[in-house]
Amino acid sequence: MKQNECPCCGQKIAAMPPEILARVVSDKCAEIVTILAKSAGQFVPCEQVVRWVYRHDPDGGPTNARTVINQVVSYNRPKMAAMGWSIEGRLGPYGGYRLVVSEDAR
Repeated sequence: MKQNECPCCGQKIAAMPPEILARVVSDKCAEIVTILAKSAGQFVPCEQVVRWVYRHDPDGGPTNARTVINQVVSYNRPKMAAMGWSIEGRLGPYGGYRLVVSEDAR
């Protein structure tokens, strides 16, 4: 894999750029990757991710949108790992997601 720079720290990594990753995963996961890549390693609150993913839905998405987001991330983990990336989740009142370089790509 070509050496690229980490969007957080600028170090060389063996992961594909997030823009390429967004083309490989499912459409919903591509939306998640897009918003998380803009925040470079910082946790993005769950509600912000939901609003972004369902921004074109007049109803704001399904009532179980957080569950759907979790399922989309889980389903796409193998593809993301193959490209050198992972999405980490954090629970609790400050819960959210962040895009990080997987251990194997560091």
